Amino acid sequence: MRLKALDALRGIAALMVVLYHCWQTLDGALADGIRAALLYTPLKPIVGARPAVVLFFVLSGFVLALALQREPGWRGFALRRVARIWLPFAFSVLLSAGLLLLLNPQPVADASGWFNGDPWAMPLTPAVLARHLLMLGDVEGTRLNVVMWSLVYELRLSLVFPLLLGLAALPLRWLVPGMLAFQLAVDAAMRAAGLPLAPFHGEGGLAALLTTLHFANCFLLGCVLALRLAAIRAALLRLPRWAFVALWLPAVALQMPSIDATCTLGAGLMMALALTRPGLLEAPPLLWLGRVSYSLYLVHVPVLLAVVHGLAGVVPVPWAVALVPGLSLLAGWGCYLAVEAPTAAWARRLGASSTTTPKVAVA
Repeated sequence: MRLKALDALRGIAALMVVLYHCWQTLDGALADGIRAALLYTPLKPIVGARPAVVLFFVLSGFVLALALQREPGWRGFALRRVARIWLPFAFSVLLSAGLLLLLNPQPVADASGWFNGDPWAMPLTPAVLARHLLMLGDVEGTRLNVVMWSLVYELRLSLVFPLLLGLAALPLRWLVPGMLAFQLAVDAAMRAAGLPLAPFHGEGGLAALLTTLHFANCFLLGCVLALRLAAIRAALLRLPRWAFVALWLPAVALQMPSIDATCTLGAGLMMALALTRPGLLEAPPLLWLGRVSYSLYLVHVPVLLAVVHGLAGVVPVPWAVALVPGLSLLAGWGCYLAVEAPTAAWARRLGASSTTTPKVAVA
């Protein structure tokens, strides 16, 4: 099974999230000009990262389906998944907490309202740190590393993943209408509860449940692709090359509204195309980016906060922000080597104590 192209897609998506938070830190005419220039282009995730995060969810469903097929036992799978997600995440939270204590940040005059009012916008107490490490998923439990909201749903849905894999094996004539009806029902319940249909956090038990269910179809679509990949690739390979290339247009277009349901479909189509004819997605720089993508995703917000606060009053905010992508790539590489790779190796050994270790990395 060729998964290199999916690594590259994940790396590109992670870089888009980094650039999004860089853009979100800017204020005034510069931020408005960048948004106007990119809003109706394939680079829209730089000014609205929703499609990138939805792609992460569909990718996880695909790769986890392959892993669970090779290792049917739930216990070893769950232990590995918790270790694989939580340990590097915990490192990123502790890193952010340490930088917060070191820098004692104050509001930065030329930075955006988001930068001054969301990340690091709370006193650091043992209770606040505990809320983060427990991954409760509420707003006050994500301010040390705002990207962690997505990891909450990654972990929750991973723990019930065998159920999703079983549903994905149903005939498509039942599964597709069922997925549509489920999404409509969950979204209707969210509207009734006053929750946004592009959710981030779940404040309270009902909101946590509904927002988790809202993302279930992302993972389920990844399962469907994994179970039927051979047939999908065969169908795509029968297309003339021009028709195959043309399918990238709807794959990108479905991302443009930043609606979770259309982003999910676009992500699935993009993955199917990438796995059929990967092309430039197998270029070494993109494969390296994919390898460090999880670490990059975890550390770039602490890097952004440290650089902008650390250079406040020394250089203009846009100059400080310009340093962040490169520094984040270096920090992500370091985190991968020092934390993520050893953690992944230990997680595989942890699962192997009770079951056979899968050959597919779950990232």
